[in-house]
Amino acid sequence: MRALYTALLAAALLAAAPAHAGGHLSAEAARYSGDTTVFGLDLDASGWLYGASGRLVHDGALFAAVEGHALAGAVDYDLEGDSSTDPTAVAEGRGLIGADLGGTTLYTGLGYRHLTAEPGGHDRTSANAYVPIGLTATDTTRGGWHMRTVLEYGYLFWGQESLQGEVLGVDVDETVSRSSGWQFRAALEFRKGIFEVAPYVRFYSLDQTDSTNVAGGSYYVEDVAETEYGLRAGIGF
Repeated sequence: MRALYTALLAAALLAAAPAHAGGHLSAEAARYSGDTTVFGLDLDASGWLYGASGRLVHDGALFAAVEGHALAGAVDYDLEGDSSTDPTAVAEGRGLIGADLGGTTLYTGLGYRHLTAEPGGHDRTSANAYVPIGLTATDTTRGGWHMRTVLEYGYLFWGQESLQGEVLGVDVDETVSRSSGWQFRAALEFRKGIFEVAPYVRFYSLDQTDSTNVAGGSYYVEDVAETEYGLRAGIGF
């Protein structure tokens, strides 16, 4: 019973602590690169993606946020020397919850990322879900700018890769699953008044998928590595 009273008291103190609601709406530009192997063929990608991001946050002793971004652009693909420039789009949404630990906010939640691409005329879709664990450093002020540092690791627990098109003379229309991988991201957020700017990096390491039989052989997607180096700028509220 005493433990219950202690827990209720702690919850009441947290709920009564100063907090504020806010967020941002921003434009983004990111340099995208990717590398994987399909049917033993190396597929490399690089190009610029452009789009927007948004976030709603309740920040205080208790932390909660909903955020997402959507980017699209023309990406250069190289499949064993066969080059093309093709449409690529990425969308990601996240729900986060955490607590202030005295200068640092620790959070977790759930994230979902969806990529569509058309490398060499093939239709590729990659969907992945993960659990993030991150730290947000306390704001500091330098020259009128408020600065916040974000570091995060995420464990990927579910994923799917779909491919449609002709590969090595074989018509492929397959979806295969993966059950592991990880992601990492870091950002420096600067804010002055309502203006906000943040350089960032997002890295995704997706493990090899399960295999399925295609034309008497095994089809699977080997390890995927994808990176987005970017900058977002917009208004905070």
